Amino acid sequence: MTKSSTVAQPAPIVVVGIDGSEDGRSALDWGAGEAHVRGAILEVLHAWDAPAQAISVYGPAPIPVFAPGYLERRATALAQAASAEVHQLWPDLPIAISVARGHAADALLYASRRAALVVVGGRGLGGFTDLLLGSTSEYLVSHARCPVVVVRAPSDPSVD
Repeated sequence: MTKSSTVAQPAPIVVVGIDGSEDGRSALDWGAGEAHVRGAILEVLHAWDAPAQAISVYGPAPIPVFAPGYLERRATALAQAASAEVHQLWPDLPIAISVARGHAADALLYASRRAALVVVGGRGLGGFTDLLLGSTSEYLVSHARCPVVVVRAPSDPSVD
């Protein structure tokens, strides 16, 4: 007689990178739905970094001075607010919040090592508004260790 045992597999993780942009909001909506379908944990990830010293043609430019912990608290508040919005639509969906200091592409690449899927917006809050694909999403598509879905916000038909 053979005795078999089953080992419980951990739930898959769907990581969604958010930044406060419209595309990021659409990525969060799509990622939450996908996590629900997969029976996965939704991980809401927001990366932040302190501004570097700006250099202008006139020499070093002043940068804003923030109280210690301000930027991290602000990043955490953004991730918590996004998580609360998802919880309203998907009350039974397990949600984890991650806040990472550093560049978003690096934080999401690291998260891709343990994720079943990473979801990001097509463009973030960067200043190059004519780009079809932002630098973070482009980097992830090429380097992530799991599948990546890039989501764009619905366009305004009067603009196209």
